[in-house]
Amino acid sequence: MLKVLHVTQYLRYGSARGIVNWIKAQTKREVEVCLLLSEPFRGFTHDPSLIREVLAANVKIVQVHSTFERTHWHAQAVVRKLSPYYRNGYHIHTHGGFTAMALGEAGIPFVHTVHGLGMKRAFWVDQQDKAGLGYARAVSGISRDTLKQALALNPYVKNTILTPYIFEVPPKAPIPVILSRGKITTLGQVGDMVELKGHEYSLRALAELKRKGFNLQLKLIGDGPLKSGLQGLVRDLGIESEVEFCGFKPKNNVYDGLDLVLVPSLKEGLGLVSVESLMQGIPVCAFYVGGIPEVLTHQRTGLLSEVSVQGLVHNIMQYLNQPELAATHVRQGYYDLASRFSESNGLDGLSRLYDLLK
Repeated sequence: MLKVLHVTQYLRYGSARGIVNWIKAQTKREVEVCLLLSEPFRGFTHDPSLIREVLAANVKIVQVHSTFERTHWHAQAVVRKLSPYYRNGYHIHTHGGFTAMALGEAGIPFVHTVHGLGMKRAFWVDQQDKAGLGYARAVSGISRDTLKQALALNPYVKNTILTPYIFEVPPKAPIPVILSRGKITTLGQVGDMVELKGHEYSLRALAELKRKGFNLQLKLIGDGPLKSGLQGLVRDLGIESEVEFCGFKPKNNVYDGLDLVLVPSLKEGLGLVSVESLMQGIPVCAFYVGGIPEVLTHQRTGLLSEVSVQGLVHNIMQYLNQPELAATHVRQGYYDLASRFSESNGLDGLSRLYDLLK
């Protein structure tokens, strides 16, 4: 029986859901799976609903303190926790560059998936990730853009493979929410409040739309280090009554009450929020960055723009003025994405990845 140990940091939005879906699909194929996570640290927490999904799949969860701390001591802690699994015949699959570096220096073979390499990172973080990429037997990416990022950081990466996420696709196309609600009144943005998610663009776009006479609400789902600064910006822009800071929400309630989702990320490995939104019947406005164009096709399954407040405002207004366009994009998005993120596609990619560890 194939045995796999996934090593990642924490389970919340975005890539964490992709990893959980991989794990669940693998267990259905009778793969023995374990999951090594960081212990909650410095305000970072796991989504309880995702933890329950992993446990419901009969997957053992092990915790280590803590891959967020990129020090020699923490590298040793990761290796000590993981070594018994390697000796017991597990394929090691890492989802973080620091862990990859630690395993490589310890001589433990592994495969590595790049979910996105961030932006404006400290030089030493890039250097650790660069080393980790070089040690991997194979490097997979959730998008062509993530593989491009990996090769830009380390041109000597060996054996690159595309491993698409698995998404729980509804059996039929969702009914676009605009058809039941009649018009768009509530915008939403989902994700941790960090610089690369571009929350400031959503807030400034909302303020501009308010000046143009549109009566809209914006729900920010998530939390993070920039929250207090964003709250200050809301006050400065005079949109306190239009913005709700919803905090972290569990998986099944993230998109409740939203008519249009904004993804103004400045960098994105794939943009899983866009997939989830379309599958919920909600149209998406996003920036043309990273892997997002691999999910959304402009004027076919969503609306994309350059990174600017005015570009975001223009696209939001398109949906406000043409609600039938939003419904069309949701329907087409379902058919475009259903096969791309199917279980067979995802598992085939992972199988090819693990073959390189044999």
